[in-house]
Amino acid sequence: MLVLMFDGMSANDAISLVRSRRGGAVLNNKAFEKWLREQAPTHLEG
Repeated sequence: MLVLMFDGMSANDAISLVRSRRGGAVLNNKAFEKWLREQAPTHLEG
């Protein structure tokens, strides 16, 4: 997911894409999902 986000995709779109391709059970770690949505974008900036 970080690679997708690094390429410009939002966290929500990246998570949705991976789940649509791999199934709903992907990304069961809710803390990591929250980090992807809330904090990862600031780490991927410029």
